[in-house]
Amino acid sequence: RWRILRDTDTEAYVKIEQVRRLQQQIMRKATQADKKEAMIREREKLYVELRRVLARQPGEKALEQLKVYEVSLKEKRSKLKSLNSELKMYQARVYECKYDIEKITKDLKVLKQEYFISKFKGNKAKQVSKSPPSDVGLSEDGGLEAFYRANPQHLHAANPPPSKARGAGSQSNSRSSSRHSENLNRK
Repeated sequence: RWRILRDTDTEAYVKIEQVRRLQQQIMRKATQADKKEAMIREREKLYVELRRVLARQPGEKALEQLKVYEVSLKEKRSKLKSLNSELKMYQARVYECKYDIEKITKDLKVLKQEYFISKFKGNKAKQVSKSPPSDVGLSEDGGLEAFYRANPQHLHAANPPPSKARGAGSQSNSRSSSRHSENLNRK
């Protein structure tokens, strides 16, 4: 049919071909326009999403406030470090003081025991000069127990001496009291 029209009416045929080509172009352009519209819609969605994200992000004031917080945090960290070092120093000093107190307390106990032993020895010597000599020996343990029995007010002033159940020959913890007991035993 197109061939007949081409041979008989060439002008109409050319017009029909031209219309057909233009329709194809319109169809191509329409599909391109649809694709571009879809891209535009996607870009608009992306743009709206980015605006929401930017709206949620902090502004200039928030950034300045954040910088102020960072500076104060650094200052407080350095202050905390210095306070920790001071704390460790004071703890070490407390331990030293506790050790010194324990040492002084032990020395005081030893001195009290020596004092009471010497006082008891003086009282015993007075009694010996007034009374006839007895066969009872004066050991540190036995002498202290006798002294505490005779003078109960001094019982709480020093630690009570070890009992005879431990043995009369039990050694004292400090060197000075053991030396003193040796001196007593020699006399």
